[in-house]
Amino acid sequence: MLRFFIRLGIKGYQKFISPRKGYRCAYSVLHGGSGCSGAVLQIIEENSIFTWRKLIKERFSNCKIAYEEIKKEKKKRKNKKCDSCEPDTCKKERWKKSCDLSDTCDCDVFDCDVGSCD
Repeated sequence: MLRFFIRLGIKGYQKFISPRKGYRCAYSVLHGGSGCSGAVLQIIEENSIFTWRKLIKERFSNCKIAYEEIKKEKKKRKNKKCDSCEPDTCKKERWKKSCDLSDTCDCDVFDCDVGSCD
């Protein structure tokens, strides 16, 4: 019975709240797979009630570590100048026409807007 209500709450969160919050789970961005809510759902479905707290706490801790790694990487990339053009120094129109950052910058998932698990 408890599992049913927890599942219902998580599914409701995933359907109505998560898509509107504007960022993704940092662990999911860095390592792939489901976000924290999906991981918690899986923990609840596959483990006994006595291990839930430990496993969920571990996942949130790993998510926080992933968030810190992404934040560090974003800071490194922000400080690194691109070879041919930096969008902050170019006017938008000129930048769009003459500078393609995908050719000169190593842009990937670290440009995603991720949130911490605090």
